[in-house]
Amino acid sequence: MKKLLSLLMAAAMMVTILPNGTEAKAEDYDWICEFEDVQDSGAYYKAVLWAVEQGITTGKKATNHTTFDPLGECTKSMSVTFIYRYAN
Repeated sequence: MKKLLSLLMAAAMMVTILPNGTEAKAEDYDWICEFEDVQDSGAYYKAVLWAVEQGITTGKKATNHTTFDPLGECTKSMSVTFIYRYAN
């Protein structure tokens, strides 16, 4: 069980999982993402748009919210923040 909890999850993976449990469809979001490091060719692109619209993510604070770091580690605290914002 401990090994399962220690698996790394990328931020893009986290925001891709969240809309799957809702009636919202990430595919419905078609505006341009303002994060410099989120390419529209990425499989997670629409999910990131959805997460921004829902207020689940605002980007990386360290880069003045101009990047999302989709392939960066989604830490436990980031995961909890995403889930908390998703639930509220």
